Amino acid sequence: MLSYIARRLLQLPLLLLFASLIVFSLMHLAPGSPVPLMLGDYSDPEAEAALTHALGLDRPLPVQYLSWLGNAMRGDLGFSVANRQDVLGEIMARLPNTLALAALAMTWAVAIAIPIGIISAVRQNTWVDYLSMGVALGGISIPNFILALFLILVISVQLEWLPISGGPSVTKDAVGALKFLILPALALGARGAGVIARMLRSCMVEVLHQDYITTARGKGVGNFRIYWRHALKNAFIPTLTVLGINFAYMLGGSVVIEQIFSLPGIGGYLMQAVLGRDFPVIQGISLCVAMVFIFVNLTTDILYSYVDPRIRYD
Repeated sequence: MLSYIARRLLQLPLLLLFASLIVFSLMHLAPGSPVPLMLGDYSDPEAEAALTHALGLDRPLPVQYLSWLGNAMRGDLGFSVANRQDVLGEIMARLPNTLALAALAMTWAVAIAIPIGIISAVRQNTWVDYLSMGVALGGISIPNFILALFLILVISVQLEWLPISGGPSVTKDAVGALKFLILPALALGARGAGVIARMLRSCMVEVLHQDYITTARGKGVGNFRIYWRHALKNAFIPTLTVLGINFAYMLGGSVVIEQIFSLPGIGGYLMQAVLGRDFPVIQGISLCVAMVFIFVNLTTDILYSYVDPRIRYD
């Protein structure tokens, strides 16, 4: 296992290099420039040319890429072209809020999906199964921004249980930030809960028809032990992949949710950068998110061996 982890970590620079090349290429292939947006009403050809030269945007693209890559390898992601703030510092200040939102969304999604998936598999082709899968399908089908607006209207406006938007950073006031993250997490995790529940239900149905389950019933093993200890453990192996994919989806889906709830995360920061064509910010956030994706996949692979001892990475 340690040798496998070491090999994966050695592949990390190559994966990040590939991700950085894609991000850089897509950004510079897109039409438009941040210079006119930065100058605003004072934009004219001479001013645009001077600012373009000052930002280094008039250099050949390979030179720009190599310069940015060299700085990134030293931990320098540059400065925002909009406000000249350090990109890495801004990301590090906002990333904990986005990770906390995604973790909270994943927590409630798993807490809801596992009982629903098990009950649906045990009560296969009954009204309980149809109702549970209908609820799961609703979570998948409803866009998270629609669900977010519905939650705001009902829970925040009418019932006044939770605040609508804003909130402190989790690094400064974790307890105070929690109540501001509940509604966004509910909206963000609904799709994940539906996907996980449907996947777990399918795996559980398949496992419950295996011979060793029939043997366990023949030996008089109780249903609770069969479902939770034997069937769930084996059905959860393919579900782990879905968990990793959905956590990555939640990081990406947080862009819209953070905008709706005015949360101080990288989603809102990325949206501002895209609208302002702030190349260093977009490239820096994309690189950091790519690193999170890679480590999530690595963690998922490691968990496989703990859930199923038969899996070994030699």
